[in-house]
Amino acid sequence: MGQGPRSLTFPDELEPLIKALKDIQVERDIQIYVVGGYVRDFILGIPRSEMDIVVEGASGPEIAESVAARLGLHRPVIFERFGTAQIRYSNYQIEFVTARTEEYPSKTSRKPVVAPADLFNDIMRRDFTINTLLASLDGEIIDLTGLALQHLQQKLIKTPRDPWSTFDEDPLRMLRAARFAAQLGFNVDDEVINAARDMAYRITEAVAVERIRIEFEKLVCSRYPVLGFNILQKSGLLHYILPEFEACLGIGKGGYHDDDVYHHTLRAMELARPYLELRLACLLHDIAKPVTMTQEGNRIYFRNHHTVGAEMSVIILRRLRFSNSTIERVAKLVELHLRPVYYTDDWTDGAVRRLVRDAGEDIDLLLELADADIKASEYPDKEKIRRLRERINEINAREAVTLKPPLNGYELMQLYGKGPGPWIGHVQRKLMEALLDGTIKNDKQDAIRYLKEHPELEEVKSQSPRNDN
Repeated sequence: MGQGPRSLTFPDELEPLIKALKDIQVERDIQIYVVGGYVRDFILGIPRSEMDIVVEGASGPEIAESVAARLGLHRPVIFERFGTAQIRYSNYQIEFVTARTEEYPSKTSRKPVVAPADLFNDIMRRDFTINTLLASLDGEIIDLTGLALQHLQQKLIKTPRDPWSTFDEDPLRMLRAARFAAQLGFNVDDEVINAARDMAYRITEAVAVERIRIEFEKLVCSRYPVLGFNILQKSGLLHYILPEFEACLGIGKGGYHDDDVYHHTLRAMELARPYLELRLACLLHDIAKPVTMTQEGNRIYFRNHHTVGAEMSVIILRRLRFSNSTIERVAKLVELHLRPVYYTDDWTDGAVRRLVRDAGEDIDLLLELADADIKASEYPDKEKIRRLRERINEINAREAVTLKPPLNGYELMQLYGKGPGPWIGHVQRKLMEALLDGTIKNDKQDAIRYLKEHPELEEVKSQSPRNDN
């Protein structure tokens, strides 16, 4: 990275905001600085649409109110307890904070006591040195710790004070260390890892689940998730956040896998694009292998790990307070993840259409999951998902998602001269099978012709599920 820039240049679109801040600073004889991630990412050359403004000598929310009024913006959203406020300006989210200290009154408290402080003490109570840099409104970069620029150059995550004190103030910072490492590709200082290992138990004692989930999402969707998860494992945090995944360490090399389940899973995650539901499905697709593993002779089996994994995914994601829509989507992907992996070129068109119909709108995510799963293993046919995509397009299989039986219940009762009953659903399912197989067209007359040629279809019989593949 070299020495990096020593001054920060604000984009033209922020000039009215910066001018308003300069005017307020002079009028009120206070100090206003840009702080933290915006300065860090400017030095690293990473675009950022969030900016934190720290105010010394006045209230952050009060300054936010003044800026909003001068620029004709909506009133800021104010968080009185923390002395912060947010405004939207152009494409940026700007947060105003009062220089402050935070102290948690007890080891299990989730609500800090906030008090005003001078700028130096505000900086020193922050999580990591790389997040302590200031920039004046004229763009001068200021390193009050004397270490932040050095640590940025070294790609090192370290705390401004001893890490035990830093984590004692807010245990979530232990998880944030892994998240920043995963986002930036930085190393975490050994002392930081040691402190986290000593205090890992506090992540669930003193931190709200919602805060954990937000950091976890960022880690999962980061550029280097393998690095982040390995830090979680080394620090002991994984045991408290996702013990089911920690259990995958050392679980056998079955089938085409040359890694254990833990390392195979991380490879698959990193191969997948950083879309939340896709990355979560990669993380959880083999989560049930430790509990389904059996050994017969020299062979290892993980029978039904996809269905058990879907059930476990629901439990895990509920525990982490993910939304119901995310939970349902990820669980479905986990349950179906083997179907595309087992695809062969001799599948019937009907089997391909059934796969698309079962996946529904998530067919593309399912194919991405299967592709990452295959490429993270020693599976010999790395191109099968590409061929499956081509096959889906060739036969217009995506239409299967919206297909309905050509005849509704009323029309079937008219055709057979019978009243309502379970037989209607049975016949409609048979029509759908014929439609998916291409035996009939999506046409009422063709469906009537087919039913007349197969009078036995109106009889409801107990049948074993058919194996399409």
